[in-house]
Order: sequence, then C-alpha cells, then structure tokens
Amino acid sequence: MWKHVQRPWAVFRRRDLLWLLGLPIYQILGTIRHEASHALAAMAEGAKITEFVFLPSMLPGYGFAWGYVDWDGNVSWFSSAAPYFCDLVTFLAVFPICLCVAFKRKWVWLNLTILGVVSPLANSLYCYIRAFQKPGDVSYLRQVLVSSAVDGYFVVTATVYILGLLLVLCCSRTARGDRPT
Repeated sequence: MWKHVQRPWAVFRRRDLLWLLGLPIYQILGTIRHEASHALAAMAEGAKITEFVFLPSMLPGYGFAWGYVDWDGNVSWFSSAAPYFCDLVTFLAVFPICLCVAFKRKWVWLNLTILGVVSPLANSLYCYIRAFQKPGDVSYLRQVLVSSAVDGYFVVTATVYILGLLLVLCCSRTARGDRPT
C-alpha cells in the first residue's frame, strides 16, 4: 500500500504551476461560497438580504474584507456559522472524488482539489486565526457559543482538511498516475 505514497509536491509539474495565476478566480469563488452561505442561512431564518458583496472591499470602521453580506432581520448564530458548515460539506463531497477517481485530464483534478479541498481549509483557517485579531464571524461565534466548542470544531475540521489534502496529493489515483478506467 505505502509503495504508492509520494511526496506531496512530487505530483506537480512546472506547467501545473500556471494554475497559480488563477488564484484571484479561486479567491472570488471561495468568497462567493462563503457569503452565499451566510445569505442562504439568513434567508432561511427569515431575514431579507440588503447587500451581497463578493469582491474585496475596504469598509469604514472595519478595514479590509474579502466580501460581506448585510441583512435586515434577526437571525441566530447559525447564519454566522453557515460558511464553516458549507466548507465541511464541500470538503466531504469533493475529497472522495479527488482521492478515488483517476482523472484523464489532470487540470480537472487539480481544480477540484483547489476548490473542494484547499479552499475550505484556507477559508476556515483564515477566519479562525483572524478571530483573535479582529471582529468577524468566528469571534462572534466564540462569544455567543461555548468558545472551547467553537475552537474544537475549527481544530478538528482544519486537521481533517490538512490530512485530506495530504492524502489527495500523496495517494490519490491521479497523483499516482493511474490511468482512467
């Protein structure tokens, strides 16, 4: 079994690095997923969305934001937590595909890995670390819920995302070079 394991970076060729040029697109798609999760949860709780911004912005009194959603109406903590549940659902849906499917076109596998495995990790980790520096979703969740439970959720999911990413990069059928069936 372990004979197929390789170093995580060994799967990449130089031309694969060109996908790094797509980083702004990946960031916008991740921001749309994040903000849409807030918006859908808030609407499900009866709020009316008044503003949906998915491009980086400078907000007076707040500073830099990748995006934001404003709504009218009262909502529970769930609307603030929705992006992190969405990260987990996205990861759980895409991870097995990236791990088990031998893709004919490596760029499809690479983009799925970025959007479905790397992006949830980056979003959750960035927002969790930022909670200790600035007000935001996670700092709010740490105030209204048991902070150790919130911390535990982020530590466990970040660990799962990191291990999943390593598995995809080291052991997936595409990373090993298996031919599609």
